[in-house]
Amino acid sequence: TYGDRFHEETDPRAALAETIQAALARGGVILIPAFAIDRTQELLYMLHELVVDGDLPEIPIYLDSPMGIEATAVYSRSLSEHDVEMRHFFADQVNPIFPTNLTVTPSSAESRKLNRLDGPAIIISASGMATGGRVLHHLANRIGDHRNAVVLVGFQAPGTRGDRLRNGAPELRM
Repeated sequence: TYGDRFHEETDPRAALAETIQAALARGGVILIPAFAIDRTQELLYMLHELVVDGDLPEIPIYLDSPMGIEATAVYSRSLSEHDVEMRHFFADQVNPIFPTNLTVTPSSAESRKLNRLDGPAIIISASGMATGGRVLHHLANRIGDHRNAVVLVGFQAPGTRGDRLRNGAPELRM
């Protein structure tokens, strides 16, 4: 999507597992700003793989994005659109993009309750570049606690809050 550059040849699964393991060791919450469509589902699939492979424990995952929740439901219903591997999961009654440790928070009240959540947990919340939406109150609530981690899993356009986070800005405006 965002051409004109080469991607690092690192294993994103390994990098994700390492970052999550470090935050879990601190007892933290992992906040992941993610685009609601495709990136969220890809991330849920990868987290499922990491748990199945024994690289991560099965910890609570919260999907805090109304659009992400709806998109995940559509992906889950669209069996004919998936590859063979996904169809095998569904045939075995396993939905790797809606695992048993996933809780959805469709309402803003449920989203705000996550501010009282103690780790370990993963919160996936929309706005992939941290420019708006529910992820902002999670950032404001969690970014100052050294136990927590913010994991950026997508492109961060120059000048966005996500870009400033990626570049280590000492301060963020909300």
